[in-house]
Amino acid sequence: MSLRRRPRPQVTRIPLLLVCEGWLESSYFHAIARHPEVRKRYALDVRCSRGGRHPKVFELARRLSDGHETWCIFDVESDDERAKVQATIKKCQRRKFHVGLSNPCFNVWALGHLQAMPNGPTTPDQSRRDLMSALRGSLDPRNVDWVLERILGGNNFANIQSAKGNIRCFGPADYEKVLVNNPSTSVGSIVAKLINR
Repeated sequence: MSLRRRPRPQVTRIPLLLVCEGWLESSYFHAIARHPEVRKRYALDVRCSRGGRHPKVFELARRLSDGHETWCIFDVESDDERAKVQATIKKCQRRKFHVGLSNPCFNVWALGHLQAMPNGPTTPDQSRRDLMSALRGSLDPRNVDWVLERILGGNNFANIQSAKGNIRCFGPADYEKVLVNNPSTSVGSIVAKLINR
């Protein structure tokens, strides 16, 4: 009988790059990346363009992508930005990057975890105020633990299902629908893929 250990079978994790526009998005996906099931399936690399707008998100993704699946997470911001956002989406499509788009911003996806979206269009400033109100005046977008507990609802992501029901969610290919529906998002697609729900 041999006392040598048998080698463990190698588990291949799927490499996936997420490049986010801001700190809240980055912390949100870092929190998701901590989940054991996500870590088991994905080698997730989450990067933040530090508030850089959609062209900066694309450029960072272009520099960092090594042929693996890449997602660019950015915002519409305003109707004035629509043509520029569409141009960035086309660049992403040429590179075969996926896009997680939020109109007007990621705050609406985060707010959807906590409550139904108010009726009618919103602005980035108003959605931030609404999110802060839902969080009772506390918003700490750079703190991954805080985002995990306060927005995602803890390690079991209790609030994600609420988000899908509280905001208009579109598929990753429905960019035009996100562009014209304020508030709305396609971020739920990458979230569903990561958590397998």
